[in-house]
Amino acid sequence: MFRTIQYDKPVYITIRKLFIDEVDLESHFFPHIDQMVIDDDIQRPPCWTDDERNEFIESLLTGLCPAPVVLADMKQIIDRRSLSPADRKHFTNLCNKHNAAINEMKSLIEQAGDGLNRLYSVIDGQNRLLTIRLFLTDEYVFTPSPEFGMKYQEVFGATGQKGVKFSELTMEMQVHFENVEIPLNIYTELDLKSYRGLFGSINAGVPTTDEEKRNGYGTDICQNVRQKAMALKNEGVSVESGWWKRLKAHGYIAAFARLFYSFFYETSVLTRRATDHKKVLKDFYKKEGNEEKFLKSFDDLWENYFMKMWRTHKKDGEFIKISNKDVTEMFLLSCALYKNKVTISDPGYLLKDMFQETKNRFENIKMSEEDRRDYEIAKIDNDKQKQEEIGNPLEKDYATAYTRGNWIPNAVEFRRSTAYEYVASKLSGNNKWLNDEGEPVVRHKRQRLSVTRRDHLIRSGRLKTDPDITVVDRKRGDTEIDHIDPLARGGNNNLDNLIVTSRDKNRKKGSKSPEEWAVYCDSEELEDDEFLIDEDE
Repeated sequence: MFRTIQYDKPVYITIRKLFIDEVDLESHFFPHIDQMVIDDDIQRPPCWTDDERNEFIESLLTGLCPAPVVLADMKQIIDRRSLSPADRKHFTNLCNKHNAAINEMKSLIEQAGDGLNRLYSVIDGQNRLLTIRLFLTDEYVFTPSPEFGMKYQEVFGATGQKGVKFSELTMEMQVHFENVEIPLNIYTELDLKSYRGLFGSINAGVPTTDEEKRNGYGTDICQNVRQKAMALKNEGVSVESGWWKRLKAHGYIAAFARLFYSFFYETSVLTRRATDHKKVLKDFYKKEGNEEKFLKSFDDLWENYFMKMWRTHKKDGEFIKISNKDVTEMFLLSCALYKNKVTISDPGYLLKDMFQETKNRFENIKMSEEDRRDYEIAKIDNDKQKQEEIGNPLEKDYATAYTRGNWIPNAVEFRRSTAYEYVASKLSGNNKWLNDEGEPVVRHKRQRLSVTRRDHLIRSGRLKTDPDITVVDRKRGDTEIDHIDPLARGGNNNLDNLIVTSRDKNRKKGSKSPEEWAVYCDSEELEDDEFLIDEDE
């Protein structure tokens, strides 16, 4: 009895089993690289550059889950009774072109019936398979990125840029590489039209599986997310979450990208799970999700907010594992700060304060044990009216959602509103947001006023002007907007913190506080007085 593969989901097979080991007679239904062929009628020649090969090999060495290789099982396709004679002839001719490969295994075929008499047409993944094969046979020299290479200087030299062959890697790295699992999507029920259509869809960037849809396959944001996933792996980031393990870094970051998308364009939280490919993932196939404005904003949010806070979770130079709910709250807090146009000065204090704020709010609205028990009884009795009166625990009790479902929409909305209200309360009025040492926790981004807007605010009396400044000075462009309380010292962009002053005076003031500036001006006046006295004498 031979084992068969269920083709309704990806098959995961290690590089060793796919490329290095001999074809296993006991499990010969699993594809082997020697059974894979390229259909010249639809496939173009290999086209990857060295940079693309280097990036792919590095992603495998860092543990990233590669994109699935898409195959068509020629034997099962040809054996289908519903296949038309013309289509069967086309597929049979394709197999006959590669009879040499089959003849080389003739003795094995005689031992194992027709099991080994299989060919798999590579619909997508030609360049990936070729790159792995060339690397394993030392026909390709891998050059890492500086960040990756510097982590393994004993292999890649003092600069981290030395090119190496597979045999020159450490034994540990070789074993890791050989045990990387390659996902295979194998199609068995195709006619010639759907076979060619599948190739056209994949190479046109159209996703064919739920996983590809979930990760934004074929879009600019997908590549953006992949680069961030590689960076996380290089830094050694890990999350104590089954979700992180299931989706890997790529899928995990893609979910956060979609969450940011919902805030960026819709100013509202997702109404469905961020991992649900059936509805919300269509966002990534819209123009907005791949335009430069969105990608730049996501890069800014990711590096200058999210990762700035995540890097505070280091102990002895290495990241400690944190829970998915903590990562979620960090990201939502990043979105709130980004929206309010402030940058982070003290990420450690910010996270500690924010986590405590969220915990307090969860405690205050926790569902009582009596209500929970009554709801469960009403559910068993199918008493819809009673259930509505009490409220669903997963909709009413955010403490339950806090632990059981981090991506339940109401739980995300609760965290988002907590983060936004927390930030808004800290930035309200003219109060400075300071840590325990009296230093600014965040810094407002500098915002510029157009000349027209500036003059309008001056005429309406909403923008102060230095008494020494005249209309002529403003027209000549000799003035600047000064922050009375400097941004570097926790000041904001509110109009009552702005004043139109001369360029020279603004340069002298720099980041001095109002008190320091007053002392400086007094000392300047004193020096001028002393000079005049000396001159008179």
